[in-house]
Formats: sequence, C-alpha cells, structure tokens
Amino acid sequence: MAPLAPPLATPLLYDTSYVATTADSWTAHNRAFIGMTCHWIGQDLRRQHGTLACKEIKEKQTNVVLAQAIFDVHHEFGLGNKVVATTTDNGANYVAAFKYFGVGNMPVEEEEEQDPEVVVGQPANLHAQLEEVAPAVVKLPKHYRCGAHTLNLIATADVQSVAEWNQGLRAPFTKAAAKAQGTWNLQNRSSVVANSIKEKTGRKLKTYCVTRHSAIFYI
Repeated sequence: MAPLAPPLATPLLYDTSYVATTADSWTAHNRAFIGMTCHWIGQDLRRQHGTLACKEIKEKQTNVVLAQAIFDVHHEFGLGNKVVATTTDNGANYVAAFKYFGVGNMPVEEEEEQDPEVVVGQPANLHAQLEEVAPAVVKLPKHYRCGAHTLNLIATADVQSVAEWNQGLRAPFTKAAAKAQGTWNLQNRSSVVANSIKEKTGRKLKTYCVTRHSAIFYI
C-alpha cells in the first residue's frame, strides 16, 4: 500500500482522478537534484499545478535510479494510480527509465540525444542493477518527451549535421565560440578565476547551455 499523502497535497488532489507529472534533474555545486511537478484539471475545469518534490540524488543518475526516484515521489503523494503520463527531457537515462519501467510506451530507438545536464544511463548493465532496486515494484506511467526541449535540440545539435549549414560564416563563429567556451570553462572550474572576472566586470559571466537555442543571444 502506498504511503499516505502529505497533508498539503490531500485537499488539492484527493478528489482528482487523473494527473500528469513532470520530472527533471540537474547538477549544481557538485550536487545532483531531481524536481517534479504535478498538473491536473480542477473541478472548475481550470488547469492546476503544484510542485511535488525537489530532492537531492546521491547516486549516479542511471535509468534505474531515476525510475525509482520518480516512482517514490508518485507514491509519496498517493498518486500511484492517478498519474496518466510523465513528461521529461530527451536525456538518454530518462528515455531508458521509461522504456524499461513504463507502461504503454512505443519502442524507443537505441541512439538518443544526450542531455549534458544528466548522465547517460547504461541499459547494457540493467539486469545487474535490477536486483539492487527491486524493479518488480517500480512501475512508471506513459512517457512524453518535452516538446520545447526537443525543439531546442533541433536548433542546437541537429542543425550542426545539415550539409553546408551557414557556409562561409560558420568558421569564424565557431572559432569565436571556442574562445568564449574556454573562458566559461575557466570560470566554472576555478573560484579564483570566477572572482577575478567578477571584480573586473562587476558580475560573473553567463555561460552557454547547449540545450537552449537562445543561450547565445542572451549571453
């Protein structure tokens, strides 16, 4: 039996039969986190939403670990039988988690775009990992990939494979971007460099995110 839902969640979701959730994970200051939100249609037919969790993940973010984390949050709030779908980004570990533990999913290709914010799962070692987390209990809902994240990947990663893309201007742009990336890397890896940059410019530099097509523009 799933544990009782926290008091704050009960009045909002007690009479709700169907909900959808989202999950995302990231790293900051050498720590990894997973965040989840919940979305549903209220009695007044208006869309409602709320935050379910923001938890630290102290293990490597494999498909098995993420599947267990999502499953635990669903059942912590008593949503095990109410969640109709969960949306995540295109990270290979998320795709693998729902491929092996999800229900009603279409077959997934083996080659997936890798999200630098997450660690790629290891499906080849899945059977060895199953015994550690009792996956017979873990059951995830239908999986949807975030449309915005997919479009960002098309605009940043997939466009690079287009023949003769931006021919003539690509070389100088790539050279300038490489120099900028080197500066960003120094700032991210060294607190001394980061503080020096802040002293000279009054702030730390915004850094490029490959999965955000507008990142260069805002920098």
